[in-house]
Amino acid sequence: MELFLEHGYDEVSVDHIAEAAGMSQRTLTAISPPGRGSSPLYRHSLRQNC
Repeated sequence: MELFLEHGYDEVSVDHIAEAAGMSQRTLTAISPPGRGSSPLYRHSLRQNC
């Protein structure tokens, strides 16, 4: 995801990710496990862009 590449992991909020994905924060947090680096969206963005 471009947000992580542009702003860095620590600067991207759940609200930013949800907005970019076109879903609510509640939906995003319901489908993502807790913990840094464990988010499927984060891992997917690394595979696509690195």
